[in-house]
Amino acid sequence: AMLERQEVLTYYPVDMAKDYIEEISRELERDYSALTVKPFGGLYMDGFRHVAGRTESKLLLFLGSTFGNVPIDGQLPMMNEIRACLSAKDRFVLGLDMNTDPQ
Repeated sequence: AMLERQEVLTYYPVDMAKDYIEEISRELERDYSALTVKPFGGLYMDGFRHVAGRTESKLLLFLGSTFGNVPIDGQLPMMNEIRACLSAKDRFVLGLDMNTDPQ
């Protein structure tokens, strides 16, 4: 649906598994000719910093249990850094897994 609404759409997937994310990116570009995919192999915040200065509007997705992998004392500073880099035209979606094993 986004490809139908946007003239240009660039997707910057971020994942530690660089080879995997590059392979998936090629598949996405093959399946969606109007989509440009620029994979970033590394940590989420490094990927975020990589695109933070871009001027076009951004939709940032942080989904699943990944946020739980951030140490508790690093979560607020991380959210503050993300917020400081967002403009009024940007959007941020945070999905949290609330059914985790406390062990």
